[in-house]
Amino acid sequence: MDANQEPLEKDLVFQIVGCAMEVLNELGHGLREKSYERAMC
Repeated sequence: MDANQEPLEKDLVFQIVGCAMEVLNELGHGLREKSYERAMC
């Protein structure tokens, strides 16, 4: 792995996890995976 790519990948992962947490907080727990997938899209 190129050392220059690491920060970009960390930032991207941070943004994706942040979006997933927002969706979970908005929709709540207990739904089927497809519901969360659609919301993420």
